[in-house]
Amino acid sequence: NTGRIVHGNLGARGKRLNYTIIGDDVNLASRLESVNKIYGTSIIVSESVYNKVSNDFVFRELDHVLVKGKNKAVFIYELVGYKNQDYDKETLFNYSKGLKEYYLANYEKASEYFGLNKDDLASTYMIKRIKRILRGELKIIDGIYKMEKK
Repeated sequence: NTGRIVHGNLGARGKRLNYTIIGDDVNLASRLESVNKIYGTSIIVSESVYNKVSNDFVFRELDHVLVKGKNKAVFIYELVGYKNQDYDKETLFNYSKGLKEYYLANYEKASEYFGLNKDDLASTYMIKRIKRILRGELKIIDGIYKMEKK
């Protein structure tokens, strides 16, 4: 994530000083780091990073989420690699089609597209989420997933 931060030594002089960074954008970055575990990814970035560097790198839009402790949803992206590197275009295509159907609340169709990516953990996660939605265990409003954990 990118944005405004406050950084410096915090604490009492002569007792305990810690160099730290704080701020809303730091909190979002921390939440996004944790979200990697859910999607089975290594690097997730916010829309602000995506907009700054998407000309140089390949990204996959993963989701539109409301992270715990925030009141504004963000689009999140997985960093796939450099533009000139080889990457699995079919998996990205299937995921993109699935995500489009998911945003439109066409959950069965979305699940079909995600199901084409047998070895993709993010696709598997989205299929599990869709099953929860269809069972009535989870409600999605405007395609935004409200994260349940930090």
